[in-house]
Amino acid sequence: MRTFARAFALAAAVLLPTAALAATPIPPSPCSATEKGNPVVVTWTLVADATEYKIYRTGSLEPTLLLGTVPQGTKSFEDTNPEPGKIFDYCVVAANPDGVSDSCCSQVGTCRPRSHRASSPPRAFRTR
Repeated sequence: MRTFARAFALAAAVLLPTAALAATPIPPSPCSATEKGNPVVVTWTLVADATEYKIYRTGSLEPTLLLGTVPQGTKSFEDTNPEPGKIFDYCVVAANPDGVSDSCCSQVGTCRPRSHRASSPPRAFRTR
């Protein structure tokens, strides 16, 4: 019986490591995109497990564009080339070697009339 117990313990140690499971970061929420003339400034909340943040822009008829990747500790990004008169969604994801978070999105229109009401941002997306 001792041989079986030792074999089981050895197998369990190999097959069931005790190290913590890898964790992807939580979303960098809340976040916001604010037009300050030109550029649009995107800000977010820092996430403890993030090693970098990826900032994306998309419009209703535009493909999703990766605007930039910034290192941990950074909590803002300036989009210096938004097209005037368009409404864009800006999304931020936190990333680390284990993966990426869900996105935090904020919608902003550049050079739009103040009476314009923005619709809901798109569903969150994940990137790899």
